[in-house]
Amino acid sequence: MIILITGASHTGKTALAQKLLEKYKYPYLSIDHLKMGLIRSGNTELTPVSAESALTDYLWPIVTEIIKTAIENKQNLIVEGCYIPFDWSKDFEPKYLDNIKYYCLVMSDKYIKNHFDYIKKYACVIEDRIDDAGCTLEAVRRDNAEVLRQCQNYKIDYLLIDEDYWFDITEDEINDINKGIEEIHKRMDHWFTIDRVDSETIIISEYRHWEETHCYLLNGKEKSLLIDTGLGISDIYDVVRELTDKPIVAVATHVHWDHIGGHKYFPEFYAHKEELEWLDGKFPLTIETVKEMVVDRCDLPDGFNVDDYVLFQGTPTRVLNDHDVIDIGGREIEVLHTPGHSPGHLCFWEKNKGYLFTGDLVYKDILFAYYPSTDPEAYLTSLEKVAALPVKKVFPAHHSLDIQPEILIRMANAFRQLKEDGKLHHGSGTYHYGDWGVWL
Repeated sequence: MIILITGASHTGKTALAQKLLEKYKYPYLSIDHLKMGLIRSGNTELTPVSAESALTDYLWPIVTEIIKTAIENKQNLIVEGCYIPFDWSKDFEPKYLDNIKYYCLVMSDKYIKNHFDYIKKYACVIEDRIDDAGCTLEAVRRDNAEVLRQCQNYKIDYLLIDEDYWFDITEDEINDINKGIEEIHKRMDHWFTIDRVDSETIIISEYRHWEETHCYLLNGKEKSLLIDTGLGISDIYDVVRELTDKPIVAVATHVHWDHIGGHKYFPEFYAHKEELEWLDGKFPLTIETVKEMVVDRCDLPDGFNVDDYVLFQGTPTRVLNDHDVIDIGGREIEVLHTPGHSPGHLCFWEKNKGYLFTGDLVYKDILFAYYPSTDPEAYLTSLEKVAALPVKKVFPAHHSLDIQPEILIRMANAFRQLKEDGKLHHGSGTYHYGDWGVWL
């Protein structure tokens, strides 16, 4: 839940945010702190004394995206400051507005006249104002009168401080907010971790298993694309439904158990033609071996019984080939056949954003190319294929998300050297290259 606290100068916005922090443990963002950080770091030519309208035009789009990110990540946040426009709600879709509470503080002219000495005295109760010379009786009256006029003009609710400075956000309101957050946490069982790439690209991770699997939800205007569905230990469908209201298509980078575990929840799914047999009873590992992998080095959630685990089998609604395009409405994702780790392994390339979703072809740790179903020579060809792309961000299926595009070139060069040395074949050993390695 987001709590917006705005209003005229000297109405106690920061004091209220601090009070809520101390009472309810909600963190708060001071837009004034954000302003000074951007100014002092040289990221803008604006100054602390620039026109308030210019500062609002610069700061509000940044704050808007911070708010959206917090909502998408199911995080509570108080945002306070005077740089919130009166028509703020137009910048949010309904799914965001349902999670925002707005409070605009205004002092009546009578209150200002009767309590101006008090207003001056407590102006620095939370923040030590460097220069408060502008806090004159007439300036405060004028500022509050203008805010009141704008609230009435835009027909937005405001909280009028008239007799005493009484305002607080009630415990009942906070409890209602917390109940909603607790229900979300309960449904998610704390198994999945959600991270945001941008407003319509979300990472869904499973850090309680040693493989640290990452799935990626890409929201388009017409559909949502879920790249991999994870381990199948906990229900990923409920999490995805919290993040999109659009029809969902699931794709797998490859048909290994740790990438199709949640496919059973998604009737519409795509797969590469080279791995259709694995979805039809011919997966090269026994279910007993898969179950051992499921529980290996894993902090299993309460109620999970590995004896009930089933390897997904099914018929895809679309068979994918190299360079096919998946159009989800305003976003086009190209399918790249990148065999090596598996015969039908796929990477997904979103050219407009420079996003490359690499599956098990590329990640920071030991790459597996020793199984009979792997192909080290094909692995090199696939690495050369993705290394030639103008990639801006790499999104692996496992382990660290702190991974830069330059690793694609390093991996291709290393595999090329292994080939020149006559070592690019099964059984030649394990080779380490700092933040990654390969088991052949």
